[in-house]
Amino acid sequence: MKKYKSLGIIVFLFLILCYVGTVWKKQSRFFKVQNTLPCVNIAIPSVHEAADAELVEDAINRLISERYGCNIHIIYIPMENWKQQVNLLLVNNAVDIMAYMSEPTLPLLVKEGKLMELDECVANASEEFRKVWDEEKLAGTKVNGKIYAIPSYRNYGNYIGLTIEKEIASEYGIQSGKRMSLDEISSFLYELKKKYPDRYPLVPQGGDALVNGWTWDGLGDSKNIGVLENCGQSLVVKNTFDTEEFQEFCRYTRQWYKDGLIYPDILNNTLRGDELVRNNKGICYFENFANMEQTEVVHTVSVEPWAVSNSYIEVGYGINAESSHKETAWEVLEMLFTDCEVNTLLVDGLEGIHYEKNTDGTIAWTSKRSKGYLMADQYYFFPYCANTPPLQEEGADFWKKLDFFNKNVRTSKAIGFCFDSSEVSTEYQLCEAVVDKYYTAILSGAVDTEKMIERADREMKAAGIEKVIAEKQRQLEQFLRIN
Repeated sequence: MKKYKSLGIIVFLFLILCYVGTVWKKQSRFFKVQNTLPCVNIAIPSVHEAADAELVEDAINRLISERYGCNIHIIYIPMENWKQQVNLLLVNNAVDIMAYMSEPTLPLLVKEGKLMELDECVANASEEFRKVWDEEKLAGTKVNGKIYAIPSYRNYGNYIGLTIEKEIASEYGIQSGKRMSLDEISSFLYELKKKYPDRYPLVPQGGDALVNGWTWDGLGDSKNIGVLENCGQSLVVKNTFDTEEFQEFCRYTRQWYKDGLIYPDILNNTLRGDELVRNNKGICYFENFANMEQTEVVHTVSVEPWAVSNSYIEVGYGINAESSHKETAWEVLEMLFTDCEVNTLLVDGLEGIHYEKNTDGTIAWTSKRSKGYLMADQYYFFPYCANTPPLQEEGADFWKKLDFFNKNVRTSKAIGFCFDSSEVSTEYQLCEAVVDKYYTAILSGAVDTEKMIERADREMKAAGIEKVIAEKQRQLEQFLRIN
């Protein structure tokens, strides 16, 4: 009996050792990083799964452990869980460098004391870093006159115009870049209705939104509860429903809808405009864009490229104020804006596994791309990609063109400002409910424009829009005095 007991104990211990070995194998990489060199945890938003993230992270750490004397741990967070997961990481002090986006906003993170001031770091940064971000560019990210974050490199403004299926655009001799007024768009849509009666000339940009923005600047407020007109060149905050720009656009869309030019089920739509066009439901949709050279569509321009007030601070990176590796975190953040080898690994993955190089300097996905590392599709979420090879479909001169585009974007006079609604939270929430009820419906043309604007105005006034606008105007004027 003792013999069997001893054997049982041996088997039991063996199983425990096997389990421990398995756990150790999974965790050894993490412990190794933690116990040898300082490890900087970086939170990055993602719209893709990254099955090979660990493989890429290991390759980066092999490179930077000797070059910079540290390691990184990348935490990819799905967009739909971003706000909740980032807050958890901050509460548990489990992140050193983190992206910020529309939620939580940069001003809110600063107000809550979540981010470290970076003025001294920037002042002492390398010449290479300062070539990427000079003082003028960083001014657009300041909060209360101080730098708390570095923006990601992407297009900071957008053209807005009608995007047309390429074959049909060719029939009418329309090429990308053609300027079209609302009157010209109107004439074109009526022609399409006659020639293609089985397809709707105009479909929504996405969901129930006919267009995502036009010429009014919501001042960092995605609900547009109080806006600046004329691409942010006016400095008087107004109720969106009362602006001539909003009302003019909606007069066109109302007539288009009544005459059958617009996809009739727009208020219940869940698809993107490009999907509806590919499904032969429609021909055109409005779009915000920076790159005119997409191969499958033609982009026309109705609004010249401009940047809303929160363009620079919409996506960027800051350092957790409670980080235990602040100095190393800054070194890593600076590295992510200057080290092309690290950035190429981070953004594109591993050559030969995730991509192959083309002779023109672009990269093409390998067959393993669908399972491994899709991050180059979301270059705008990374700190800096202009020193990495562009995707084949973007073209060899993509970064050069993007740089030229950004230098020529017209910026809102309130650039860098982002509204904080906390002082009027009750009124703002009530107004938000009214906007949700009317804004996209009126823009779509699916409801009576005049009647719905009158009704929305009455409900906005009852909700406290005047108080919200007054607070937004006060904050804007204070921001302009400081900056």
